[in-house]
Amino acid sequence: MSPNPDVAATPRYVLIDGENRLGPIVASDESGMRFSPLYGFSDRQSFDTFCNASELALKPYPLVMGYLRAQLETGNGPGLIVVDAAGPRQTHLQAATLEAVLESQEKKLPQVPLSHGLAFDEAARAYRSINLGQEATPSAESRLP
Repeated sequence: MSPNPDVAATPRYVLIDGENRLGPIVASDESGMRFSPLYGFSDRQSFDTFCNASELALKPYPLVMGYLRAQLETGNGPGLIVVDAAGPRQTHLQAATLEAVLESQEKKLPQVPLSHGLAFDEAARAYRSINLGQEATPSAESRLP
């Protein structure tokens, strides 16, 4: 049996650089929609792999349900959690929505459905979000918190 490409292990940790949670820079889509992704990790091996590929002094921090709920309440655009990235320069990433991660954690599910892909756009020096099953569109760069 092969792994299902539409799901990933539920993330339980994020990485902290100083006091800030770490996520990739994502360009706004053509409608101006901004995404605020964070790198999320399902286990120690996954975040160790990422940290070994990074030059930053990163620390793992629990991805807690209270934080996810607070982010959903702020309504700063659709939040994404990039799941188990191998490093900060990976060209293609897979992500789940904050809602899906929260639901998986609340229900203690081992997997979360993936809803977005992120493809690095060298010209924009940022990732472009792709709803899985849709084509990517070029867009303007924006730095997200």
